[in-house]
Amino acid sequence: MLMTNFNDVLTEIFEAAAKDGKITEEEYEIIKQVEVDIDIFNKALEQVEMDNILEPEEIGKLMDLRDRILERAEIVARSDDVISEDEAELLKVIANAIKKLI
Repeated sequence: MLMTNFNDVLTEIFEAAAKDGKITEEEYEIIKQVEVDIDIFNKALEQVEMDNILEPEEIGKLMDLRDRILERAEIVARSDDVISEDEAELLKVIANAIKKLI
């Protein structure tokens, strides 16, 4: 399975958030949520890889967890009823970065 390291994904997201020289509180909250969800994904991946056989249902579970990362990041971004331009850009980066997970 071709997969990037989850720390690489987080680094990419942090760098995107800091591109304008600052990470806002809202961006930080999004990143914290992504970090939690990537950790959950990573633990599930470790369980799946224990037998060195990747079953279709395991792939489906991992893809669902991957999709959940973006969904939960969007929920955090919408928590103040406004998605700023910076938050929208960060969500795009997250969407592209998590595609590398599986």
